[in-house]
Amino acid sequence: MLPWLSRTIDRLALGPAAPAPMAGADAVARRPWREPLLDAALLGFVVLGTVAWVPSVLLALESDQVAFVVAETVIYLGVVAVFVVRGVPHRPRAWATVVLQYLLSVTLLVAIGPLGAGPVGLFAFPVITAVFLGRRAAWLAVSLTTLTLLGVAAMVALGTVPWAGDAGGDPVLWVILAANFLLLDGMATVAVAGLAAGFDGSMEQARRAGGQLEDERARLAEANALLERAMDQRRHAERKHLMLGLVVEQAANPIVVTDPDGRVEYVNAAFTELTGHGALEVVGRPVVETGCLGAGTGVEEVLAALRGRRTWRGRFTATRAGGAAYDVEVVLYPLRDDSWAVTNLVVTLRDVTREKELESQLRQAQKMEAVGTLAGGIAHDFNNLLVPVIANVQLVRELVPNDDESYDLLGEALEAADRARALVRQILTFSRRSERDRHPVRLTQTLDQFHGLLRASLPPGITVQRVDELRDAVVMADPVELHQVMVNLSANAGHAMREKGGVLTMRVDEDPPWYPGDTGPTSAVRKHAPHGWAHISVADTGHGMDRRTLDRVLEPFFTTKPAGQGTGLGLSVVHGIVESLDGELRVESEPGVGTTVHVWLPRLEGGTSREPRARRGPRRGNGEHVLLVDDDEPVLRATGRLLSRLGFTVTPVRDGGAAIALYRERPHDFDIVLTDLSMPEVTGIHVAEEVERLGIGTPVVLCTGYLDALARLGAETARVAAVITKPFDAASLVSVLRRALERAA
Repeated sequence: MLPWLSRTIDRLALGPAAPAPMAGADAVARRPWREPLLDAALLGFVVLGTVAWVPSVLLALESDQVAFVVAETVIYLGVVAVFVVRGVPHRPRAWATVVLQYLLSVTLLVAIGPLGAGPVGLFAFPVITAVFLGRRAAWLAVSLTTLTLLGVAAMVALGTVPWAGDAGGDPVLWVILAANFLLLDGMATVAVAGLAAGFDGSMEQARRAGGQLEDERARLAEANALLERAMDQRRHAERKHLMLGLVVEQAANPIVVTDPDGRVEYVNAAFTELTGHGALEVVGRPVVETGCLGAGTGVEEVLAALRGRRTWRGRFTATRAGGAAYDVEVVLYPLRDDSWAVTNLVVTLRDVTREKELESQLRQAQKMEAVGTLAGGIAHDFNNLLVPVIANVQLVRELVPNDDESYDLLGEALEAADRARALVRQILTFSRRSERDRHPVRLTQTLDQFHGLLRASLPPGITVQRVDELRDAVVMADPVELHQVMVNLSANAGHAMREKGGVLTMRVDEDPPWYPGDTGPTSAVRKHAPHGWAHISVADTGHGMDRRTLDRVLEPFFTTKPAGQGTGLGLSVVHGIVESLDGELRVESEPGVGTTVHVWLPRLEGGTSREPRARRGPRRGNGEHVLLVDDDEPVLRATGRLLSRLGFTVTPVRDGGAAIALYRERPHDFDIVLTDLSMPEVTGIHVAEEVERLGIGTPVVLCTGYLDALARLGAETARVAAVITKPFDAASLVSVLRRALERAA
């Protein structure tokens, strides 16, 4: 009945929304508010109990109630002990507290009677138990209080209490008191227990709400973390998108983005720089109409690739907005989304004008190298053929009277041999294998010497103009080479204007080299000239050349002249000379307008030109003994006869090994050794090394059709006195031999 009443009161007090209080001792033990309340109650009991305990003990001693003094003192000390000991769990401390309070109340009731604090203490006992220990312990306390009052009634009836004869000594009165006490104390206990349970419920609700709040806070923190990560990813994606946009916009190569049908949606800055067309001009137009893909059959391939939305690569010759042509490499490829559907087409362009020019130069260099190798290979044999021709004709001509017709015929033969020798030298110059005498040369001084001869050599109707903007330019060159350059260029210009006449302009200035595709002269060139450039240009107003002819103009043996009027080596020789001088050569031409050849040579700083020395007449020998070595029998015989006629004593030997053996036997018999360079088994270098090794000091002169770098190094190592180039005449031969003998002496 009473528990049901308690639950009913709980529902009425807390309402239907209040959660059921936690059951059991563990539930009570987890009520955090009870522990500080218990500590506060014990503190109040200790403080106030001291005030009440002292006079009570004194009065009880005066009345000889020793048992009361002992009981009250023990209870008081027990409460103090419970207050002091803090490491004990709440429930044992609470039970100890309410039991001590119950014992104190019973002691006071038994010792003093109903007029003391005992009944109040018993009334408070269930209430305090309900607060500190919960509802079940409170009902136990109510029951114990009721039994205590009934026990007191029995003690009153038996007269065992000291106050049994007083006004409160009626047993029936105590039974009535016990019944009413049970009712009132039960109601108070139920109310207090209900309040405590409600407070527990509120605390539980707060705890659950706090837990839910923590869970919600955790979920919110997780959501915030996810949101922050998403924002970081978005910011990263935006930065990446911006970076990619800048990469595309600032890319060195032009980029065009079109829709799947090939209409332009975007072009970067490099596209405008290359083509001259701005974005507003091309966006929305088909890409094939922008001019960047050139024209002709290649465009059909691009259109097929656009329609098929596939990758394509190729090269075109396109036209800029101003009309200038340029070569471009095109790559077209589709952009696809996750479903592999084509969303856009991308066209990348690369200007390959300079690259094609370099490729053309490389092919030209390879052709010239091949011909040069061939020229160097045949030069020796060809010159060997010319040596006996020139030597024998000179010897025979000396035997013929000057007024004899044969004398003139032999002179014409010598002129033909000289032209053949000049042709070989042109070939060797073209292949850069000929010997040169290079020194600082004032450019305009050489041109002044040539200018006087130029007017007489040109066809009538051609006017020569000279423009000198750089009078003090000094270059490192062979004057003969410069003369040959100007002769070849002027001859080509004169031939181009032979029918209609025109103007031939020679200009000297300091403009730096430029290349096809440049807007003008620029210092950003492949070759470097520390002290600047000297620029020579020879321009004519002749018929000019088309692009196809211009592409082949530097090829050896290529000529536009009729058969028998040119060798095709003119510009090739010029190119070989200019390249050997670390210079640059460019040819401009337009049909019907004319041709201009540009030559750039590196200038010298503070160089002074060397004046040409006057030639001395040929000298003769004085009977010096010459060891002549050559594996070619005609050359050996012709050279030997020529040396004998020039006053030398000659011992001819056809083999290098035999010459070395002969020299070892008679080293002091020979004044000089004249040996061919290229011989089988034992070369002229080996002969020179052996002569040097014997240490007699006999000078050695090498004779060769050409002298490459390796042979030159060998000649320097073997300390060769001089080198003479085949074919030679009597004057040059005796001059070289006399200089070598004089230095050795």
